[in-house]
Amino acid sequence: MGRVLAKKGQPDAAAREYALAIKNSPKLADAHIQLGCVLVELGKLAEAQTAIDAGLALNPGSLEGEICNAQIRAEKGEVAQAIADLQPMVFRNNRNHHLHYILGTFYAKKADHEKASQEFRKAYELLNKQAHAEE
Repeated sequence: MGRVLAKKGQPDAAAREYALAIKNSPKLADAHIQLGCVLVELGKLAEAQTAIDAGLALNPGSLEGEICNAQIRAEKGEVAQAIADLQPMVFRNNRNHHLHYILGTFYAKKADHEKASQEFRKAYELLNKQAHAEE
């Protein structure tokens, strides 16, 4: 339910759902990570970091957790480090449209419009291929 609410643009409601899921199943790594991600959206960076750290402790290999960690860095003004954090992830997961999109937003924050455009274009192409593959 949290994912649905987040996609509908209701991060507060999504956060409540994830918190409830964590209360019911404290070892559910994805709930911690998704809670952290919506808290980033809400600008609650300290709480987001706590949730993501808990999720990564349960699932150290979570790509979504690492992406959200990079988003926290970018929100704190550490954009160059956030980009550096994402680049090896892009190398390992070159077909992940979300990863390319987030990297594009980081380049845009640095006013590197050429690299931002490249990443946004790559994200669009991957999403388009995925949509056609699902038809």
